[in-house]
Amino acid sequence: MNKKALLIGLAMLEDAYENFDVIKHERKLKLWQTMFQDVGEDKFLDAIQAYINSSVYSPTIAAIKTLIREGQEGDAVTAWEEVRQAIKQGRFYRGMPEFDDPILNKTLKGWSFDELGLMKTEEAGIFRSQFIKAYNSNKERAWRPALRNNEEMKKLTSGLFKELPREVEQ
Repeated sequence: MNKKALLIGLAMLEDAYENFDVIKHERKLKLWQTMFQDVGEDKFLDAIQAYINSSVYSPTIAAIKTLIREGQEGDAVTAWEEVRQAIKQGRFYRGMPEFDDPILNKTLKGWSFDELGLMKTEEAGIFRSQFIKAYNSNKERAWRPALRNNEEMKKLTSGLFKELPREVEQ
């Protein structure tokens, strides 16, 4: 995430919470920047808005990170709801249906259409939990090839293991 997006989010928090003061303190600002460097701008700002809408207490890094994680799981929950609707509509009786979400389609390859179409009510919670874990795992794997095939990443990491001291190699 770039510093501008971080400052926008922190300014929103400072405006919303009287005792929240990070931007003027270089050490606190650096900590927030470090903790959210791997988070996308949209996810960060969405989590900030969600926090402001739901809490009367000054935010913590952990609270914002929790909202970001919940937002990521929200995709999996939404995908599960699509599956449930398809089950209700009887779309699984004619075979495995196709969905617009490619991660959802990949996740469903782990199940047979009979298994989902004939799922009993008491099994739904178990299937939901397994589906969400599988969906999030597939979602995480979806961006990994982009890192492996990235020329800039290869340049950055190419000399890492060549420079190890002899004692470490043994």
